[in-house]
Amino acid sequence: MFFESLGETDFDTEKLNPTVLQGFTCNTVRKMKKKRVRGLIRSCRPRKGRAKVKLEETQLTCMYNQLKGNLSQDFVDYPSDMLIYLNIKDVQGANCRSYFTALGAADFTVASSVLNKDSGLFSEAQNCLGCHHLECKNPGRPRRATSLFNRKLLGQIQICCTVGDITQMTVSDNAFPFGYDLMQFDLCLDIPVLKDSLDSFCQKVDDNDFQTVILRKLNEAYPLGVPEEQVQVLGSVSRVATLNDISKWTITKVDTLAALMKTEDGSWEAAKSKAIITKYLETPGNSLGATELNSIDSNLCSLDISALEKIKPDSIRNAKPLNLASCSTEQKKVLYEISKISFVSQSSNPTTYYNLIRPYLGGAPLTDVVELSKQNIHMDLKTFRSLDPNVISKLTAADVKALLGANLPDLKVFENATTVETWRNLLTQTELDTLGVGLTTSRATPTTAPPNPATVKTTKGKATTAKTVKTTPAKPITSTAPRVTTTTTAQVNATSGGAQLAKHPTSMFLAALLTAVLLQLLQ
Repeated sequence: MFFESLGETDFDTEKLNPTVLQGFTCNTVRKMKKKRVRGLIRSCRPRKGRAKVKLEETQLTCMYNQLKGNLSQDFVDYPSDMLIYLNIKDVQGANCRSYFTALGAADFTVASSVLNKDSGLFSEAQNCLGCHHLECKNPGRPRRATSLFNRKLLGQIQICCTVGDITQMTVSDNAFPFGYDLMQFDLCLDIPVLKDSLDSFCQKVDDNDFQTVILRKLNEAYPLGVPEEQVQVLGSVSRVATLNDISKWTITKVDTLAALMKTEDGSWEAAKSKAIITKYLETPGNSLGATELNSIDSNLCSLDISALEKIKPDSIRNAKPLNLASCSTEQKKVLYEISKISFVSQSSNPTTYYNLIRPYLGGAPLTDVVELSKQNIHMDLKTFRSLDPNVISKLTAADVKALLGANLPDLKVFENATTVETWRNLLTQTELDTLGVGLTTSRATPTTAPPNPATVKTTKGKATTAKTVKTTPAKPITSTAPRVTTTTTAQVNATSGGAQLAKHPTSMFLAALLTAVLLQLLQ
C-alpha cells in the first residue's frame, strides 16, 4: 500500500531503498502519472554502492510497456534486466554498442526460456559488435548471452602443492582441496579431522565425488546417526546424499530443517526433500507452521496430499508467498482452498486479497478466476500462466481481457508460451481481435451451411421434415388453368378437412397453385 501512495506525494524516488522499489507492478502504478512512473523505473537502475533492485520478469515487462514510445538512449538509466526485453528497433544504430555494454550487467536467468532471449541477443550483438568469428562451444547450442556479455574474465591461478595427509591446517589453506585427486582425498582424510573441521570441508569441497567421500566417512564416524549439529553444516554436500544417508540424520529442530533447505546449496530431488521434511514431522510437536513453510518453500510440493491437508490457515497467512510451480494440480487445489480461508478477512479489498492469494491461484476453480476478473486486479502473465490449464481453456476473450487489464499487451509477448498458445488456438480470430493485441489463432473459421430444402419452418417456428406425397392430376377448371401432374416433397396439411378438396374444383386449383409457389421458394 505504501508503494501505491507514492503517486500522491512528491517524495524523491531516488531515495527509496531497493526493498521498496521491488514493489513496482503494473497494478501499483496504474493510477500514477507517466512522469512519476518513469522516475520510479529510473530509480531501479544499477547504482554503485547500492544493492541491486531484484525484479521479476512480469515487473520488467511492465516497465518496458510503460516506457514504449518514450525510451531514452541512455541505457544505464534503466534497470539492466529490463534491457533484455527491449526490441532491437528501440536501439538506434549508433547506440548499439552502449546498449550491449549496459546489457552486460543483466541477469539473463530472469527471462523465460520460451522467449529465447539469449540466442536472439547473441545474434544481434554479433551484428552490432562485428564479432561473427565467435563460435559456440557446443555445436548446435548458442552460447549463453551471460557469457558473451561478461565484461571481466577471471584469471586462472596455477597453484602447486604437495600432497600429504589432510590436517586442520591443510583445510584452512585457501587452495584446498586443489592438488588432490579422488583417491588421494579418500586415503588422506582421517575421520577425526573430518569431525573437527566438517564445516570447513563442506564449505570448500564442491566436487560431487569428493562430497560423497565426506558423507561416507561421516556415516562411519557416527554409526548410530549423524548428530543435529553436524547435519546443520552440510551445506551443498547434503545434495549428494542418498535416501539411506538421510535416514541416518537427526532432524528434530526447525533450524536443521532450514539449514538443509537453503536454496543456495542447490535443489533437492523430490523424494529426498520429502524424506527430510517427513523425518522432521515425525518428531512429536513438529508441524508445518509458518517458519517451516518459509524454509521449505517450493519443496512443499514433494509432500503427499495428506500432509498438505494438515497445514493450518494461520500457517499460510503468516508465511511468505510460497513457490508452488512444481506442485501438481491436485496439490495446488488443496493449498488454494486453505489459502482462501487464510485470507478471507481481506476479501473486501480486491487488490489486497489478490496480492495475498496470487501464489496459490494455480489451484483456483473457474468460478473464482472469473470472479477475480471482475475486480480490476491486473493479473500478470506469470500468474496467468500458472493457472490450471483446464481453467484457462474455459476463459473467454472478455474474461482474459478483464483479468489482465494493464498487462494485456504481454499476451502478445508470450503468445508462443504453451498455455497462451493453447488458449488462443481454442478461440476464433474474431474473438481474439477484440483484445487488440495482434494475437492469431490456428482454429479454422466456421462456415454457415446452406438451408436444407428438406425442412420447412412452420408457423410455430418448428422445422418439420418433409414427406413425399404423390398428388393426383387435377381436373382443369378453365381452358387457361395450369395442370399439376408432378410428384412433390411438400407436406400437405390434411388436418382440417383436406379430404373435402376434391369436391370443390376452385379449392383444388388454389391448392395446386400454392404447391407450385412453395416449390419455387424451396429451389
